[in-house]
Amino acid sequence: MQGWWSPSARSALIVCIIVLFSAVWSAGEAGQPVILGAGSSHLREVLRDLGFPSAQVVTLVPPAQCPGHFDVSPAEIAALASSRVLLIHPWQQQLANLKRAIDAAGVRDTVVVDVPGNWMVPEVLAAGVEQTSAALARQIPNPEMLRERARKRVEEVRRIGTWFLEKTREYGLAGIPVLCQVMQEPCVQWAGLR
Repeated sequence: MQGWWSPSARSALIVCIIVLFSAVWSAGEAGQPVILGAGSSHLREVLRDLGFPSAQVVTLVPPAQCPGHFDVSPAEIAALASSRVLLIHPWQQQLANLKRAIDAAGVRDTVVVDVPGNWMVPEVLAAGVEQTSAALARQIPNPEMLRERARKRVEEVRRIGTWFLEKTREYGLAGIPVLCQVMQEPCVQWAGLR
């Protein structure tokens, strides 16, 4: 007689311990806020517009930095590693420095938000909000609230775009030549400036 510690009893005890620790581990994660990675400041602002506070968004490339020449710090890689999803633009897949950072962080899920055009143009930004919302709706709890926030933000972006175009016409700015950085050119052209 092997008694109470027979091989089957030990196996049952091990299974119970694993199930117990799994339940405790999952409960700890469930109470934690969702951390999202954003490949650019444009994506970061869309996530904030969708209701994610700054503390829940890790930005891979901060504003005013050239993505091709930006070096990600170890602290930023550690922060990125905590993200559930990383949202990036298609062109970011081609940048070796960003790819190395994403690989080093071990990001579990990378979603490409493939919206052509310049995100400073209202219609492009609106499409970016819609696509970002659709991608996240499959990833996070409460997708209906996310969709509603996206709908309201898209309406607001379009309303502001219409207002801005009306003001450029009202003030006689259409066709005025301007000096701008090449990344701003599509927005300047959209506004009717030269």
